[in-house]
Amino acid sequence: MGEWAGKLMDSSGEFEYKLKLDQEESGVYTGVSTSLNDNFYCESKVMAVKENGRLIVSEIEVLNSNYPNKQELCLLKLELALADSKLTGNFTPLSNISNCLSGIVSLDKIASPRVKSQVINSQRAIKRVIPSTPKFENSTVNEKPATASPILINESPTTRTDTVARIENKVRVIEINEDEVELSILDNMEIDGDMITLINNDNVIFRKVTLTKIPLTYKINNSRTSVHVLKFYAENLGATPPNTGVLIVKTRNSLIKTAFSSDLNQTATIQINLRKVL
Repeated sequence: MGEWAGKLMDSSGEFEYKLKLDQEESGVYTGVSTSLNDNFYCESKVMAVKENGRLIVSEIEVLNSNYPNKQELCLLKLELALADSKLTGNFTPLSNISNCLSGIVSLDKIASPRVKSQVINSQRAIKRVIPSTPKFENSTVNEKPATASPILINESPTTRTDTVARIENKVRVIEINEDEVELSILDNMEIDGDMITLINNDNVIFRKVTLTKIPLTYKINNSRTSVHVLKFYAENLGATPPNTGVLIVKTRNSLIKTAFSSDLNQTATIQINLRKVL
């Protein structure tokens, strides 16, 4: 079917990803994937099928890695759309034994398929594992520390220091009498390349991510604070200004949908108040 190379991106940053798929047999493609960064590599066997116009890729077995314990590495599921020789979409952990995160995918087709099946004498790739309890607050995105040895990530997500001061426009305050909810963020109108950085209480959750119809998901809870101020910082205006999106809050019994709009002068904010811990 072909070879693609590009990036996987989650709240910890981005890393290189290569995907090679062979010709299908009985509707199933097989191949290999390789994830890379400065310190680690992981090569996995994959299977892929087409469902409802999308390509669903599942990593089913770790073939090669410089991480000593393959059992702690996360296998991923990629849900991808193919357009103009480009694969884009989301990835999620197939088995979350290591408290992994999820994120977004952007791959370009390689014109001349010469991707090696193994990375030899290399320490470039990303370890898809957090052997200890993750420090991001119950996020559903897949953390990949950049080292072959187990490490602890910071107590909180990265504090953003490079945003330009802008007027904050509070769109809504949502009161929820629950301890935890799941958030989904996606483009609200035409998909036109709107890119945002999502900030929760001055901590970066997603940095410079492009909004699509495939939602970015993230969980918040009241273990540290019951008040969560979400800032939707526009990194661009897309093809059709302004930068627009929608936040969907999933509670036990309902979905709460709120549209937001940001530009290069003002940032939309939505405040969510969870149940206070007594």
